[in-house]
Amino acid sequence: SSRSAMGERLRWKYLGGREDGCPHTPVFKSKPRALDNAAKAFTFLHTSSRTPLRCMDSEGDEAWKGRLHVCLHCVFVGQRDRLAAHSERTGHYLFVDVSSKHVYCHTCADYVYDGEFERISRRTRAECVNPRAGAAMNSPWLPPTARDRTAFSRHMEQQPVISSSFTPGLGLRGLCNLGNSCFTSCVIQALVHNPLLRNYFLMGRHKKSNRCRLQGIRPEPKRSGYNAGDAIEARWSSSLRWYSGVIQKQNENKTYEVLYDDGDTEHEVLLSLIRPALEKPSANETATAKGDKCLGCALGSIFFDMYSGETKQFSAHKLLYSVWQNSKHLAGYSQQDAHEFFLALLDGLHVHLGGAPSGPPGLSASTIIQQIFTGALQSDVTCTSCGAISTTIDPFWDISLDIRPIAHMPTPQKLSSGFEFVDEPCTATGSSRVVLKPSAAAAPTEPCTLEDCLNRYVRTEQLSSSIFCDKCASRQQATKRMSMSELPMVVCFHLKRFEHELQAFKIDSIVRFPETLDMKPYLAESVRAGPDAKVGDVDDDSYVYSLFAVINHHGTMQQGHYTSYVRLAQAGEEWFKCDDETIHQATSAEVLSSEGYMLFYIKKRLEYE
Repeated sequence: SSRSAMGERLRWKYLGGREDGCPHTPVFKSKPRALDNAAKAFTFLHTSSRTPLRCMDSEGDEAWKGRLHVCLHCVFVGQRDRLAAHSERTGHYLFVDVSSKHVYCHTCADYVYDGEFERISRRTRAECVNPRAGAAMNSPWLPPTARDRTAFSRHMEQQPVISSSFTPGLGLRGLCNLGNSCFTSCVIQALVHNPLLRNYFLMGRHKKSNRCRLQGIRPEPKRSGYNAGDAIEARWSSSLRWYSGVIQKQNENKTYEVLYDDGDTEHEVLLSLIRPALEKPSANETATAKGDKCLGCALGSIFFDMYSGETKQFSAHKLLYSVWQNSKHLAGYSQQDAHEFFLALLDGLHVHLGGAPSGPPGLSASTIIQQIFTGALQSDVTCTSCGAISTTIDPFWDISLDIRPIAHMPTPQKLSSGFEFVDEPCTATGSSRVVLKPSAAAAPTEPCTLEDCLNRYVRTEQLSSSIFCDKCASRQQATKRMSMSELPMVVCFHLKRFEHELQAFKIDSIVRFPETLDMKPYLAESVRAGPDAKVGDVDDDSYVYSLFAVINHHGTMQQGHYTSYVRLAQAGEEWFKCDDETIHQATSAEVLSSEGYMLFYIKKRLEYE
């Protein structure tokens, strides 16, 4: 089976790797004094942390750029793209990466592991490591021991790599209901199984990025340079550790003199080795910071709990408490709207991850939330007299779609156009009540689809009131059309099932939604006809989205319950139903036939700049 084949490939890769490097390392070691030269090269690397290295084959600023390597045969230092020329001139083929200390074989065009070189590197580092810079060096990768191989082999025989049933470690873990908190659980499940957010938090990017609003925000590096008195952090070229200090002055060779907090002075520090110091949070933020109120930290903790391999249900009370602190209107144990909670959570995450503390999200991606969820809506208002078009671009995090059979909510005098008053029994009081519901005659004969709702959203409509046209210099009738000028990586569709005009009620209309959605028809004309457009290319999937999470609401507005469906790519694209503490496997047909309240789609092909 494919599962056993995958296991065999992993076993071969783990147990069958070479321990003596490539075939060219034994040839090098057989030469006289070759190992002595290698020891000198590693010693040079371990003692050069305070003296930045430069490429010997480059001039000016280019000499300081790129990934530097040191030749094991001689004293040459060069960038990766300069190694071929050096090898042709001298016949040398083994080099050491300055940053990682890994051996690179030019003949094999790959990095290789050699146990003897690794022992030389460890020995020379122990003998001459710099006490300041050496403390932050990465521990090198070591090959598996015989004991490691035995344990791994037994593990591969006992457990499949991917299981079609519930498998620990895939993020499938129930959430305790903390009292009408099902609206919280379903949103958390949708976010936890968002592949882009998952990668961000499981990689520890929130902690490493210094973008926590309650711990401090680090400004972007100043490419133009720093001034005397600027608080900064600096490091050495072969070190990963940063040290706080203050800029003393800028030298004529465009380096800087830095006074560190411990009193030490560095006279020539490159601009590339300097970054701004953290901007400490305000007094108000510091006064409320108790370690668990940062939404980024709270959500990051949930990601680690969900993917820890545990299967027992757990509580997301820290995240809920953090949301309460940032969105007072959601505090308490009453039932809330999942869509409102989703937007409040995104807004809080955006702020706590370093975004603007107020106002709508901008189009420039300053946080991971903006990078993933932000798109742009384009509103075109056209004068019916002269044809002048006024365009407005607004960012969005989600799209709310009308699912009613008519375009506008009727007044009581217009009930014949699609709604009627009906008697509905009330289980709480035992009596009946009058509610406003769509009439059976006005209901569509066929279930509407998500594409129908989107077509209604972007269709041209006549404005009810006139507008002032600058070209006509008078008030004129106009039309308005909505479209999308920029698509997000993940698009959330909110189906407007709850009505609050005249009388509150829920719309139970069936809306069919696809597993794969093409968003190209809903783009603005300027985007579809632009120079980068690929309209007409049948193989283009730049605008194709894939469904990965669905949130459903069951019941009425007075008594309801939220559940969610999530799709796991690492489990063979299988679907699972999350109902608070319980998780069950589901079918694709079950998901696509569900009522649907919030739909989450992710781009099939992500483009990076």
